[in-house]
Amino acid sequence: MLKRFANGSSRAVSEILTGDETWNYHYDPETKRMSKEWVEEDAPPPTKVRRVRSVGKQMWAIFFRSSGFVEAVALEDRKTVAADWYTTMCIPKVITPIV
Repeated sequence: MLKRFANGSSRAVSEILTGDETWNYHYDPETKRMSKEWVEEDAPPPTKVRRVRSVGKQMWAIFFRSSGFVEAVALEDRKTVAADWYTTMCIPKVITPIV
């Protein structure tokens, strides 16, 4: 790669497109007002037994070039990341803005 792109001095470096996947978790936090409870003056505050980690999650594939962000593509709910998803969903959305 270094030889092909002349240690970064070649303009062809701007043609490199890279991407990565990440999970985005959604939370539905309880506000202070929602969690208030009446307790006696000398009583200890109530203990929260368990908090929900997240309401849901979404997989995203995010693509970049040397000039910056190109595209973010969301994976449909309950789908699996596979070559078919990349070729039918990601690549057309990523290549169109570049061309």
